[in-house]
Amino acid sequence: LSMNDEKVPEIMRIDLGESLLFLSYQGVRNFSDFDWFQKPDPVQIKISFALLQSLEALDQKNALTSLGKKIICWPLPPELARLMIHFDEMGLTSWGAATVALLQEPDFLKIKADEYPEALQLNCDLCFRILFLEKGLDHPPADREILRSRSQRVSEALRSLERLGQPSKKTQAFDPGVFKRELLKVFKHRLCR
Repeated sequence: LSMNDEKVPEIMRIDLGESLLFLSYQGVRNFSDFDWFQKPDPVQIKISFALLQSLEALDQKNALTSLGKKIICWPLPPELARLMIHFDEMGLTSWGAATVALLQEPDFLKIKADEYPEALQLNCDLCFRILFLEKGLDHPPADREILRSRSQRVSEALRSLERLGQPSKKTQAFDPGVFKRELLKVFKHRLCR
């Protein structure tokens, strides 16, 4: 097998959300006319712009909104930063931090119905993983060491994100119903029927 002579440039493969937010922060208002080193596909720019608008990070003139100014301060992709801000403002920073950590790190849990029957009752893989982290449950014997080291990475990422959020004066027990409802508020652009 031989490798292709030409690789697709990174700018053509990545989500442009963070780049567009930064350009807007720098005062750029016309993303298509910006002097890119390698110009991205105009469709990619439109898709990323539409996402940032759905997150309420940019207005119609491509300027940062007040929420966009908060999003750009988080060291996260815009969607995940929006999620952290939402949960942080509700005083549920740990829920947001757990969700972001779970979405960014490799999965640490192989769910089998016979080992975790309660996971199937929740109808939400994130909910069970958050409860798993919160309760400090142990992994099944198969692949225990690999899964334990992955869950430790998730826990470390979670603690780092919690430190970036507002200090919570109260700790609220995880409520899967409330969590799913709030998650849909942030990811309404991903909701389908």
